Amino acid sequence: WKLIDSRESEEGVSLHWRLQLWDWQVDLHAELGQGMELRLSTSHEDSEPCHFSHALHAYWRISDVAEVALEGLDGAQGYDELSRQACQQQGELRVVGGCQRVFEHAG
Repeated sequence: WKLIDSRESEEGVSLHWRLQLWDWQVDLHAELGQGMELRLSTSHEDSEPCHFSHALHAYWRISDVAEVALEGLDGAQGYDELSRQACQQQGELRVVGGCQRVFEHAG
């Protein structure tokens, strides 16, 4: 990973890292301020199609999980590893007890 850009403003800090691997690259953008926004994207530069998946595995110490909400998954199809069944997220994701879900995104 290489740090591509870092900026500081009144709202917080913006960071951009890139991982360049052969004919594709992975970009991670972080916006840190009152809240936090992470974006992970992949670009494939080859003319041949390829299949891939990626995920963010975040392990942060949180004093009160009831204060945490994950936005941007409304309507996303996924799989709940704890209940071992398919799920569809409705609204923001809030954790009550344990949470181990995998969501699909095509876009």
